[in-house]
Amino acid sequence: MIKHLAELVEMAKKKSTQRLAVAAAADKAVLQAVKRATEDNIVTPVLVGNKSNIKEISSEIGFNLDNIKIYDEANPSEAAKKAVSLVKEGEADVLMKGLVSTGPLLKAVLDKEKG
Repeated sequence: MIKHLAELVEMAKKKSTQRLAVAAAADKAVLQAVKRATEDNIVTPVLVGNKSNIKEISSEIGFNLDNIKIYDEANPSEAAKKAVSLVKEGEADVLMKGLVSTGPLLKAVLDKEKG
C-alpha cells in the first residue's frame, strides 16, 4: 500500500510516459506540478489555456516550453472542452484540471455529442 506521495511518484516513473492534457493551464501551482512531472518523465504535457499567461508563469518558474504544444484558449470552459477533446481524439492519455471550475470541466467530460 502506498503511504507517501514519493512512493507514488516512483511508481509513476517506472511506467510509460503519459500525454497529459491540462485544461486552463495558466495557473502557477498547476504548471509547477506539470513541470515536475515533465522533468521526471512521467508526462508529456499538452497545455490548453491563455497562452500568454502560460508563457509568463512558465518563465517565472523556469519551465521550458520548447517542444510543448500549447492551445491558446482564454475562456476556461472552452479550454476544458478542448482538453477533453484531445483525450477523446487520442491526442492525450490523461486529463488534468487547471484553473477551471469543476462544473464546466465535468460538462465537457460528459458531453456525449463530442465523443
